[in-house]
Amino acid sequence: VFTGSVRTGKAVAKAAAENLVPVSLELGGKDAAIVCNDADVQRSAAGIAWGAFHNTGQNCAAIERVYVEDLVYDAFVAELVAQTQALRTGGSADLAEVGPLCNEQQFNIVRRQLEQAVAGGATVLCGGEPTGEGFGFQPTVVIDAPEDCDLWREETFGPVLPVMKVHSAFEAVDRTNDSPYGLSVSVWGQETGRAQMVGQRCDVGMALINNHAFTGSVPTSPWVGRKDSGTGVTGSHLAMKFLTRPQLVVVDTSKAKELWWFPLNQPVLDIARTALDALVAPLGRRISLTLKLLGLLGKRWS
Repeated sequence: VFTGSVRTGKAVAKAAAENLVPVSLELGGKDAAIVCNDADVQRSAAGIAWGAFHNTGQNCAAIERVYVEDLVYDAFVAELVAQTQALRTGGSADLAEVGPLCNEQQFNIVRRQLEQAVAGGATVLCGGEPTGEGFGFQPTVVIDAPEDCDLWREETFGPVLPVMKVHSAFEAVDRTNDSPYGLSVSVWGQETGRAQMVGQRCDVGMALINNHAFTGSVPTSPWVGRKDSGTGVTGSHLAMKFLTRPQLVVVDTSKAKELWWFPLNQPVLDIARTALDALVAPLGRRISLTLKLLGLLGKRWS
Protein backbone atom coordinates (compact mmCIF):
# COMPACT_ATOMS: atom_id res chain seq x y z
CA VAL A 1 0.00 0.00 0.00
CA PHE A 2 1.51 3.32 -1.08
CA THR A 3 0.40 6.93 -0.82
CA GLY A 4 2.43 9.57 -2.65
CA SER A 5 3.32 10.97 -6.05
CA VAL A 6 2.42 9.48 -9.43
CA ARG A 7 6.07 9.02 -10.36
CA THR A 8 6.93 7.12 -7.19
CA GLY A 9 3.67 5.17 -7.36
CA LYS A 10 4.56 3.88 -10.81
CA ALA A 11 7.98 2.82 -9.53
CA VAL A 12 6.32 0.95 -6.64
CA ALA A 13 3.91 -0.75 -9.06
CA LYS A 14 6.80 -1.80 -11.30
CA ALA A 15 8.73 -3.27 -8.38
CA ALA A 16 5.63 -5.07 -7.10
CA ALA A 17 4.97 -6.52 -10.55
CA GLU A 18 8.36 -8.26 -10.51
CA ASN A 19 7.05 -10.46 -7.69
CA LEU A 20 3.37 -10.44 -8.73
CA VAL A 21 2.47 -8.57 -5.52
CA PRO A 22 -0.93 -6.82 -5.57
CA VAL A 23 -0.50 -3.12 -4.89
CA SER A 24 -2.82 -0.33 -3.76
CA LEU A 25 -1.74 3.13 -4.93
CA GLU A 26 -3.25 6.38 -3.68
CA LEU A 27 -1.52 8.99 -5.80
CA GLY A 28 -1.95 12.57 -6.99
CA GLY A 29 -4.99 14.56 -7.96
CA LYS A 30 -6.17 17.63 -9.78
CA ASP A 31 -9.63 17.66 -8.27
CA ALA A 32 -12.32 19.84 -9.78
CA ALA A 33 -15.34 21.55 -8.31
CA ILE A 34 -18.36 22.19 -10.54
CA VAL A 35 -20.70 25.00 -9.51
CA CYS A 36 -24.16 24.75 -11.09
CA ASN A 37 -26.49 27.65 -11.83
CA ASP A 38 -28.77 26.68 -8.94
CA ALA A 39 -25.98 26.45 -6.35
CA ASP A 40 -26.17 28.17 -3.00
CA VAL A 41 -23.41 30.64 -3.83
CA GLN A 42 -22.39 31.51 -0.28
CA ARG A 43 -22.24 27.92 0.96
CA SER A 44 -20.55 26.71 -2.22
CA ALA A 45 -17.86 29.37 -1.95
CA ALA A 46 -17.27 28.46 1.70
CA GLY A 47 -16.99 24.74 0.94
CA ILE A 48 -14.75 25.25 -2.08
CA ALA A 49 -12.47 27.64 -0.19
CA TRP A 50 -12.05 24.99 2.50
CA GLY A 51 -11.55 22.24 -0.10
CA ALA A 52 -8.87 24.29 -1.85
CA PHE A 53 -6.97 25.85 1.03
CA HIS A 54 -7.16 23.52 4.03
CA ASN A 55 -3.70 22.26 4.89
CA THR A 56 -2.50 24.98 2.48
CA GLY A 57 -3.75 22.90 -0.45
CA GLN A 58 -1.30 20.11 0.40
CA ASN A 59 -3.78 17.30 -0.06
CA CYS A 60 -4.18 14.88 -2.96
CA ALA A 61 -7.90 15.65 -2.93
CA ALA A 62 -7.60 19.42 -2.62
CA ILE A 63 -9.76 21.38 -5.06
CA GLU A 64 -7.32 22.67 -7.67
CA ARG A 65 -9.71 23.93 -10.38
CA VAL A 66 -13.25 25.27 -10.40
CA TYR A 67 -15.75 25.33 -13.28
CA VAL A 68 -18.73 27.65 -12.77
CA GLU A 69 -21.89 27.84 -14.89
CA ASP A 70 -22.28 31.29 -16.41
CA LEU A 71 -25.43 32.50 -14.61
CA VAL A 72 -23.76 32.41 -11.18
CA TYR A 73 -20.16 32.98 -12.24
CA ASP A 74 -19.85 36.63 -11.20
CA ALA A 75 -21.63 36.17 -7.89
CA PHE A 76 -19.66 33.05 -7.06
CA VAL A 77 -16.28 34.56 -7.88
CA ALA A 78 -17.03 37.65 -5.80
CA GLU A 79 -18.05 35.50 -2.82
CA LEU A 80 -15.05 33.18 -3.21
CA VAL A 81 -12.66 36.13 -3.28
CA ALA A 82 -14.28 37.68 -0.20
CA GLN A 83 -14.04 34.43 1.76
CA THR A 84 -10.46 33.82 0.61
CA GLN A 85 -9.35 37.29 1.63
CA ALA A 86 -10.76 36.68 5.10
CA LEU A 87 -8.50 33.67 5.68
CA ARG A 88 -5.70 34.16 8.18
CA THR A 89 -2.17 33.05 7.26
CA GLY A 90 0.96 32.39 9.23
CA GLY A 91 2.94 29.53 10.66
CA SER A 92 2.89 30.72 14.25
CA ALA A 93 -0.64 32.07 14.75
CA ASP A 94 -2.79 29.64 16.74
CA LEU A 95 -5.90 30.37 14.64
CA ALA A 96 -4.32 30.67 11.20
CA GLU A 97 -6.35 28.81 8.57
CA VAL A 98 -3.55 28.69 5.99
CA GLY A 99 -0.06 27.81 7.19
CA PRO A 100 3.21 27.54 5.30
CA LEU A 101 4.06 25.03 2.59
CA CYS A 102 6.04 21.99 3.69
CA ASN A 103 9.36 22.81 2.01
CA GLU A 104 11.17 25.06 -0.44
CA GLN A 105 10.65 22.71 -3.38
CA GLN A 106 6.87 22.85 -3.04
CA PHE A 107 6.98 26.59 -2.47
CA ASN A 108 8.85 27.02 -5.77
CA ILE A 109 6.39 24.79 -7.66
CA VAL A 110 3.45 26.88 -6.48
CA ARG A 111 5.16 30.16 -7.34
CA ARG A 112 6.32 28.89 -10.75
CA GLN A 113 2.84 27.68 -11.75
CA LEU A 114 1.30 31.00 -10.78
CA GLU A 115 3.96 33.05 -12.58
CA GLN A 116 3.48 30.95 -15.73
CA ALA A 117 -0.30 31.50 -15.62
CA VAL A 118 0.06 35.26 -15.14
CA ALA A 119 2.55 35.44 -18.00
CA GLY A 120 -0.09 33.75 -20.16
CA GLY A 121 -2.75 36.33 -19.31
CA ALA A 122 -4.22 35.18 -15.98
CA THR A 123 -5.55 37.72 -13.50
CA VAL A 124 -4.91 37.33 -9.78
CA LEU A 125 -8.02 38.46 -7.87
CA CYS A 126 -6.53 38.00 -4.41
CA GLY A 127 -3.36 36.70 -2.84
CA GLY A 128 -0.61 35.75 -5.22
CA GLU A 129 2.37 36.58 -3.02
CA PRO A 130 4.52 34.90 -0.37
CA THR A 131 3.47 35.80 3.16
CA GLY A 132 7.04 36.64 4.09
CA GLU A 133 7.06 34.01 6.83
CA GLY A 134 9.03 30.90 5.95
CA PHE A 135 7.45 29.05 3.02
CA GLY A 136 4.09 30.75 3.52
CA PHE A 137 2.08 31.66 0.43
CA GLN A 138 -1.14 33.68 0.37
CA PRO A 139 -4.32 31.82 -0.59
CA THR A 140 -4.88 32.87 -4.19
CA VAL A 141 -7.81 33.01 -6.62
CA VAL A 142 -7.03 33.28 -10.34
CA ILE A 143 -9.22 33.81 -13.40
CA ASP A 144 -8.48 33.77 -17.14
CA ALA A 145 -5.54 31.39 -16.81
CA PRO A 146 -4.71 29.79 -20.20
CA GLU A 147 -6.09 26.27 -20.45
CA ASP A 148 -2.73 24.75 -21.36
CA CYS A 149 -0.81 26.15 -18.40
CA ASP A 150 0.42 23.97 -15.56
CA LEU A 151 -2.02 25.58 -13.14
CA TRP A 152 -4.84 23.79 -15.00
CA ARG A 153 -2.96 20.63 -15.99
CA GLU A 154 -0.46 19.68 -13.27
CA GLU A 155 -0.89 19.00 -9.57
CA THR A 156 -0.22 22.21 -7.64
CA PHE A 157 -0.34 20.99 -4.04
CA GLY A 158 -0.59 24.53 -2.81
CA PRO A 159 -3.02 27.41 -2.14
CA VAL A 160 -3.66 28.65 -5.69
CA LEU A 161 -7.11 28.14 -7.22
CA PRO A 162 -7.99 28.86 -10.88
CA VAL A 163 -11.66 29.49 -11.76
CA MET A 164 -13.26 29.19 -15.22
CA LYS A 165 -16.68 30.16 -16.56
CA VAL A 166 -18.50 27.41 -18.51
CA HIS A 167 -21.77 27.46 -20.44
CA SER A 168 -23.11 24.26 -18.90
CA ALA A 169 -22.37 21.71 -16.24
CA PHE A 170 -21.74 19.16 -18.97
CA GLU A 171 -19.03 21.35 -20.46
CA ALA A 172 -17.56 21.30 -16.96
CA VAL A 173 -17.72 17.48 -16.99
CA ASP A 174 -15.78 17.36 -20.26
CA ARG A 175 -13.13 19.70 -18.85
CA THR A 176 -12.97 17.74 -15.61
CA ASN A 177 -12.41 14.50 -17.52
CA ASP A 178 -9.75 16.09 -19.74
CA SER A 179 -7.07 15.32 -17.18
CA PRO A 180 -4.66 12.47 -16.45
CA TYR A 181 -6.00 12.47 -12.88
CA GLY A 182 -9.25 11.03 -11.59
CA LEU A 183 -9.44 11.15 -7.82
CA SER A 184 -12.56 13.09 -6.84
CA VAL A 185 -14.94 15.85 -7.87
CA SER A 186 -17.48 17.94 -6.02
CA VAL A 187 -20.67 19.22 -7.66
CA TRP A 188 -22.52 22.12 -6.06
CA GLY A 189 -26.21 22.59 -6.80
CA GLN A 190 -29.53 22.59 -4.98
CA GLU A 191 -31.20 20.28 -7.50
CA THR A 192 -29.39 17.28 -6.12
CA GLY A 193 -30.66 14.79 -8.70
CA ARG A 194 -29.10 16.79 -11.52
CA ALA A 195 -25.93 17.38 -9.51
CA GLN A 196 -25.63 13.66 -8.86
CA MET A 197 -25.99 12.92 -12.58
CA VAL A 198 -23.23 15.45 -13.31
CA GLY A 199 -20.95 13.83 -10.71
CA GLN A 200 -21.55 10.35 -12.06
CA ARG A 201 -20.43 11.47 -15.53
CA CYS A 202 -17.05 12.51 -14.18
CA ASP A 203 -14.29 9.93 -14.61
CA VAL A 204 -13.29 9.91 -10.95
CA GLY A 205 -13.30 7.47 -8.07
CA MET A 206 -15.40 9.67 -5.79
CA ALA A 207 -18.10 12.25 -6.53
CA LEU A 208 -19.50 14.39 -3.71
CA ILE A 209 -22.55 16.61 -3.97
CA ASN A 210 -22.42 19.91 -2.04
CA ASN A 211 -19.33 18.90 -0.08
CA HIS A 212 -15.77 17.85 -0.76
CA ALA A 213 -13.25 15.21 0.33
CA PHE A 214 -14.38 14.77 3.93
CA THR A 215 -15.06 11.06 3.31
CA GLY A 216 -11.34 10.41 3.67
CA SER A 217 -11.92 10.41 7.42
CA VAL A 218 -15.01 8.16 7.26
CA PRO A 219 -13.83 4.54 7.70
CA THR A 220 -16.89 3.06 5.99
CA SER A 221 -16.37 5.08 2.79
CA PRO A 222 -14.12 3.74 0.02
CA TRP A 223 -11.34 6.06 -1.09
CA VAL A 224 -10.45 5.23 -4.67
CA GLY A 225 -8.96 6.91 -7.71
CA ARG A 226 -8.85 6.38 -11.45
CA LYS A 227 -6.25 6.99 -14.13
CA ASP A 228 -3.01 8.47 -12.72
CA SER A 229 -4.66 8.98 -9.34
CA GLY A 230 -4.04 5.33 -8.57
CA THR A 231 -5.58 1.92 -8.18
CA GLY A 232 -6.96 -0.12 -5.33
CA VAL A 233 -9.16 0.95 -2.45
CA THR A 234 -8.48 2.60 0.89
CA GLY A 235 -11.19 2.51 3.55
CA SER A 236 -14.44 0.50 3.83
CA HIS A 237 -14.94 -3.25 3.53
CA LEU A 238 -13.86 -2.97 -0.12
CA ALA A 239 -10.31 -2.23 1.03
CA MET A 240 -10.26 -5.49 2.99
CA LYS A 241 -11.36 -7.37 -0.13
CA PHE A 242 -8.63 -5.70 -2.16
CA LEU A 243 -5.96 -6.46 0.44
CA THR A 244 -6.80 -10.15 0.85
CA ARG A 245 -6.68 -13.14 -1.49
CA PRO A 246 -9.44 -15.75 -1.49
CA GLN A 247 -8.66 -19.42 -0.94
CA LEU A 248 -11.07 -22.14 -2.02
CA VAL A 249 -11.22 -25.38 0.00
CA VAL A 250 -13.49 -28.16 -1.29
CA VAL A 251 -14.26 -31.36 0.64
CA ASP A 252 -15.83 -34.20 -1.38
CA THR A 253 -17.72 -36.70 0.84
CA SER A 254 -19.08 -38.78 -2.06
CA LYS A 255 -18.16 -42.47 -2.40
CA ALA A 256 -18.98 -42.65 -6.10
CA LYS A 257 -16.65 -41.97 -9.01
CA GLU A 258 -17.31 -38.80 -10.98
CA LEU A 259 -19.00 -39.01 -14.35
CA TRP A 260 -16.02 -37.45 -16.16
CA TRP A 261 -13.26 -39.62 -14.67
CA PHE A 262 -11.32 -42.26 -16.64
CA PRO A 263 -11.75 -44.64 -18.32
CA LEU A 264 -13.55 -43.17 -21.33
CA ASN A 265 -16.09 -45.48 -22.95
CA GLN A 266 -19.03 -45.38 -25.34
CA PRO A 267 -21.66 -44.55 -22.66
CA VAL A 268 -19.77 -41.41 -21.57
CA LEU A 269 -19.55 -40.28 -25.21
CA ASP A 270 -23.28 -40.89 -25.65
CA ILE A 271 -24.01 -38.96 -22.42
CA ALA A 272 -21.98 -35.95 -23.62
CA ARG A 273 -23.65 -35.87 -27.03
CA THR A 274 -27.14 -36.30 -25.60
CA ALA A 275 -26.57 -33.54 -23.04
CA LEU A 276 -25.38 -31.12 -25.73
CA ASP A 277 -28.37 -31.97 -27.94
CA ALA A 278 -30.75 -31.35 -25.02
CA LEU A 279 -29.30 -27.88 -24.43
CA VAL A 280 -30.35 -26.61 -27.87
CA ALA A 281 -33.40 -28.78 -28.59
CA PRO A 282 -37.02 -27.50 -28.56
CA LEU A 283 -38.93 -28.14 -25.34
CA GLY A 284 -40.73 -31.30 -26.50
CA ARG A 285 -37.55 -32.85 -27.85
CA ARG A 286 -35.66 -31.77 -24.71
CA ILE A 287 -37.94 -33.89 -22.51
CA SER A 288 -37.28 -37.07 -24.48
CA LEU A 289 -33.54 -36.38 -24.55
CA THR A 290 -33.55 -35.87 -20.79
CA LEU A 291 -35.22 -39.25 -20.29
CA LYS A 292 -32.64 -40.81 -22.59
CA LEU A 293 -29.88 -39.13 -20.64
CA LEU A 294 -31.13 -40.61 -17.36
CA GLY A 295 -30.99 -44.07 -18.91
CA LEU A 296 -27.45 -43.53 -20.17
CA LEU A 297 -26.21 -42.44 -16.74
CA GLY A 298 -26.91 -45.91 -15.38
CA LYS A 299 -24.61 -47.42 -18.01
CA ARG A 300 -21.60 -45.17 -17.33
CA TRP A 301 -19.86 -47.48 -14.91
CA SER A 302 -21.52 -50.78 -15.89
